[in-house]
Amino acid sequence: MRKKTLYLMSRLIVCLFAVLSSTTAFAGAQWIGNSYININGTWYQGSGTTWAGGPYNAFNEQNFGKIATLTIGASVQVQAGNINEWGDLTDVFRYKFDDAENWSYLILNTKETNDDKRVYETGNPFALQTIDISTLGFGPHTLYIAFEVDGKTDNGMSGSYSATFTKVVDISGAIVTNVDGSYDWTGSAINPEPVVTFGGNELNSVTDYDVSYSEGCTKVGTYSVIITGKGEYVGTKTVNFNINDVYYLYGVIGSKSNYSPNESYKLSKNTEAEGEYYINDVALSNGDYFKVASPGRGEWGTWYPDGTENDYQINDNGIYNIYFRPDGNGGGDWYYHTFYVAYQHDELTVDVTLAPTGYGTYYHGKCDVILPSGTVAYILTGVNNDKPTYKMIADGDDNGNNTIPAGTAVLLYNSQKPASVTLTLTTLSATNSDTNLLKGSDVQTTTTGGAKYYKLTYGNDNTTFGWYYGEDEGAAFTSPAHKAWLALPSTNARVFLGLPGDNSTGIATIENKQQKADNVWYDLNGRHINALLTKGIYVKDGRKVVIK
Repeated sequence: MRKKTLYLMSRLIVCLFAVLSSTTAFAGAQWIGNSYININGTWYQGSGTTWAGGPYNAFNEQNFGKIATLTIGASVQVQAGNINEWGDLTDVFRYKFDDAENWSYLILNTKETNDDKRVYETGNPFALQTIDISTLGFGPHTLYIAFEVDGKTDNGMSGSYSATFTKVVDISGAIVTNVDGSYDWTGSAINPEPVVTFGGNELNSVTDYDVSYSEGCTKVGTYSVIITGKGEYVGTKTVNFNINDVYYLYGVIGSKSNYSPNESYKLSKNTEAEGEYYINDVALSNGDYFKVASPGRGEWGTWYPDGTENDYQINDNGIYNIYFRPDGNGGGDWYYHTFYVAYQHDELTVDVTLAPTGYGTYYHGKCDVILPSGTVAYILTGVNNDKPTYKMIADGDDNGNNTIPAGTAVLLYNSQKPASVTLTLTTLSATNSDTNLLKGSDVQTTTTGGAKYYKLTYGNDNTTFGWYYGEDEGAAFTSPAHKAWLALPSTNARVFLGLPGDNSTGIATIENKQQKADNVWYDLNGRHINALLTKGIYVKDGRKVVIK
């Protein structure tokens, strides 16, 4: 039975090393009395002296290095002097950590004997058993082990043997968030920044782990975020993500030799038709042509349809919707089974809401915009000594200069202060080469293009109107489709910037973050009214209200 005790001990040690998450390899096993332990074909003894075939590694006073779990889990054999003298006794393996008062026990059962060796297992059939070290604190500890034979410890096995280790945590069991399953191609490296938690606690990216990425992350494909533990954490955690194909309309916006994606011409997924993409409200003229490009697979990417002579030709001026299927499964009325082009109108109109002050913003990336009478459009070309510089680029009363070029974000103003103005979308003809700090998008998006970001809104006094931070400290915010925001390159910019001809300081509105126009009353001159003192016409929530 003494051999049985040695077997269990050897199995405990094997498991301990089998789950090591460090560079320290399994270097030894427990030795009891004059016995030897065979672990996966390798013999170990306690004293380090020679036996039979030569020298063997010692267990006692061994340093296991960094470990996260301690498991019994390998079949072993125990060599003792004459196994027959022990008979069929019960062997017990016992262990404890550090200066613990009480021991924990595991009973070993004989599995088989072979000549002078006896094989043991912990239970029948054999099952993995884990010794719990989760309650131990991080850092160094000592493991003590000993055997009892038939409840006795005096058969050459009195006392115990020890080995040291450092308690760590295997980071492979951590939970990783903030890594989406897929991202659209952008042309730049996509490197998600993971948030790693263990046991409900967020780990520190400086002291607890390092983050690396599989090579590339700039083209369409599958990539990995690799989290490697350090300090009190060992091992790795890998999370995969995909970079998806994206598609851009090409033709009227450049040439293949100098093509670069334009976000205004990015196609959207059609949620009502699987495998289909579309782009709406594209202004095209007679003689224009286009293709669709997917640049995410290489220098030029993939072009649809394939071939230099397969561009789609436009025969009539107008506003179009274009539907696209990259796998070419469209019907016979689809161009190369890839495109379906739907003519909409010679021109379209859109209503843009203005504030009671007469100001508003607008952006359209694919169409020129014609202003109605009484409305003017400004761009913002710079800021000098905290004073913005505006330039009027279009006037609805000037037939020769009443058009905003496509892709130009503007500040609108109508001196009559109507609730809204009607703009007309038309085919591309106008150009604008001026520097413009106003930005926009055809879809809802996070603001980009600067260091500090502003929205056109009221201050927290509900009176002063102008450009204010859209979020605290001028951080990026979500801007609606076809609205303009102000992007300043300087991080030292003021929290408020006025409008054309405005001398307001905006000091009273320094904490503003979002527009506050609900339940606020104005007269027809745009002045804030604290109380309704007389009969008349007022503006509330952007609507005219008559008080009789």
